[in-house]
Amino acid sequence: MSFHINNKVIYSDPEIEKIISIEGNNRCVDCGSDDPQWASINNSVFVCINCAGIHRGLGKQISHIRSLIVDNWDDKQLKQLFLGGNTRFISNLEDYGIVKNNNHLSLNPEKIEKKYLYIASEYYRQLLDAELNLKDSPEKPDPLSGCELINQKDFFEQQTESVYPLEQDINNYSNENDESEENSENKE
Repeated sequence: MSFHINNKVIYSDPEIEKIISIEGNNRCVDCGSDDPQWASINNSVFVCINCAGIHRGLGKQISHIRSLIVDNWDDKQLKQLFLGGNTRFISNLEDYGIVKNNNHLSLNPEKIEKKYLYIASEYYRQLLDAELNLKDSPEKPDPLSGCELINQKDFFEQQTESVYPLEQDINNYSNENDESEENSENKE
């Protein structure tokens, strides 16, 4: 769904139009299509609806996707988009030799996903967060380790431990109930 007046996209916040007008932000960072209507907050990039679906599959720890058309944006989120942008994200990957000469543009979901799973990409997300929250910058990975993929299992376990402690309690409760049911069946 998109809103157009005289073939112009109408964004949910006037600040988004200013950020989209910055060079490089008017195309999907992943496939190059015109007029992206979605953004990854933590990567500060702009994507089309098809690529937004791929980003959603990565999880919010890697790419937190929101609509530029219908979602409300707070000042902090808008500032993060302004600090980043498609050009800065790609420039970070170019610094590590991960992308060259626009070879990052693709319709291949695996290729799109992979560029967000490099250590260099995680560094970029941490750098934006540090800039946004006025914290010390993270240590920049060396050229070799920046080109390595993050260990997704460790990364997601680390993220979910702090974000979802209640889930562990629910699983423990469920396991305890299963054991209680087994014990009562055995007594009968």
